[in-house]
Amino acid sequence: MKPIGLFCLLLLAAAWMQAQAPVDSLPPAYEKKDLRETEISLLYSYYDQDGQHSAVTGGEGTEDLQVQAPAIVYVYRWDSLHRFSVNAGVDIITSASTDKIDFRVSSASRHDGRTHLEAGYDRLLPKRDLNLGLSGSFSVESDYLSGGLGLSMLKNWRPKNASLGVDLHAFFDNLEWGWLNPDYFHGHELVYPQELRSVEWFDEVNRYSYSLSLAYQQVINRRMQAALLADVVFQEGLLSTPFHRVYFSDLGPPKVENLPRSRWKLPLGLQLNVFATDFLILRSYYRFYWDDFGIRAHTISLEAPFKGVPLWSVSPFVRFYTQTASDYFAPKGEHLSSQEFYTSDYDLSSFHSFKTGLGLRYAPFVRLGHTDVRLHSLSLRYAHYRRSDGLVANLLSFALTLKK
Repeated sequence: MKPIGLFCLLLLAAAWMQAQAPVDSLPPAYEKKDLRETEISLLYSYYDQDGQHSAVTGGEGTEDLQVQAPAIVYVYRWDSLHRFSVNAGVDIITSASTDKIDFRVSSASRHDGRTHLEAGYDRLLPKRDLNLGLSGSFSVESDYLSGGLGLSMLKNWRPKNASLGVDLHAFFDNLEWGWLNPDYFHGHELVYPQELRSVEWFDEVNRYSYSLSLAYQQVINRRMQAALLADVVFQEGLLSTPFHRVYFSDLGPPKVENLPRSRWKLPLGLQLNVFATDFLILRSYYRFYWDDFGIRAHTISLEAPFKGVPLWSVSPFVRFYTQTASDYFAPKGEHLSSQEFYTSDYDLSSFHSFKTGLGLRYAPFVRLGHTDVRLHSLSLRYAHYRRSDGLVANLLSFALTLKK
């Protein structure tokens, strides 16, 4: 099926939703009001990981990686019906494993950068209690260019304390190198490992991804609300990573990773939020995941925001994840050369992982000096991640939100 045709078919499919408020905070019927408000969030995160199963070097080798990611989110509401938002940022990436794409130690491939931009517009139809949204996104790094489109719809039934909606996205990616190179500033060629560049492994350079997110949320009572969530994701095109090596048990030279040209993903989730006390919320989540690469996965997470002191809240959280291996995965040197598809990327292996952390939030909502600008909130969040194949990661993020 052609990409545009499939996307049009998805547009006719069905409905997604995500409501947040408990029953006491559901707003009354909307009226158009002059509620001009500007909100700016300054974000920064630092991610660090290490492991010994790099797919770049065939399933063995350092996975040392650091990412610094500053970003800014701008939201403008010019009345109670219209909202415009922009999310922009950069990722500064340092990776020891991608330096092994070629054999030049400390080469430019060790450092990379990604720039991303997303803009969206929302419009409320008050008589129908229906919110419609449109968004577009753009992302570029040295060997990747991505553009995206999104449509959203949110429908509320206030007498029943229920919501239903749809969120549709389409992404169109090009995996060629050269987009940030001053000699080209366009896609020039796929990046293969240096010793494998005598062969043109792929005649496809594009990847197309389409997602349909569905949800139904119901407020059960004053202290409990639940949501049923489902996603349908379809990808086609070049799904392999061109600079991933694969080594075989019966053949000397390695080959470039090769995966099917299409993939279906189907996650199903259940979320339950319980307002245990006036100071404590229990947020629980379970998700089952299936794809036609052979992966089956389960996710269980729990977060417990606690507000025992005015203006401050603390949120400990834990997450457990387990998955089976893809049909196309094998460790380094265990594939047979007769296989059609093969990868040694441990993201597609069988593993379980554990993530735990803590979030802190300070929300004074005070004016800064004699200006109209108010400090809405300060947030700090730390997470530690550990995977059964030896991968260990830490993430520290910070957010400052101002309103006017």
